[in-house]
Amino acid sequence: MSYCITKTYNNGYLCQCCRRTYTVGPDWVQDRAKALEECPTQITDRKNWTLEGVTVTDGSTGETIAEGEYDQRGRGKYERWFGHIDGKPFDHRIGPEGEPWED
Repeated sequence: MSYCITKTYNNGYLCQCCRRTYTVGPDWVQDRAKALEECPTQITDRKNWTLEGVTVTDGSTGETIAEGEYDQRGRGKYERWFGHIDGKPFDHRIGPEGEPWED
């Protein structure tokens, strides 16, 4: 089987008036495990995080098997990366000092 990976990035600006996004892909891989690895479950490098979204789709069924989405508030003071991998949800949130936060 083949798996389609599509990623969306931003240009690094925090304010919405300057922020722009662009899409990379689709990239196709044959290995399911490698395809799922393309969807991180947490923000790994806050200072240089430009990933806006990831979608991994099963090419034979069209089903989305992994998805991640970025959100930020307060001009990047509060950041969130959330989604699911194989139906298991993840929700990683970082506050101004790197601490977890809740709504």
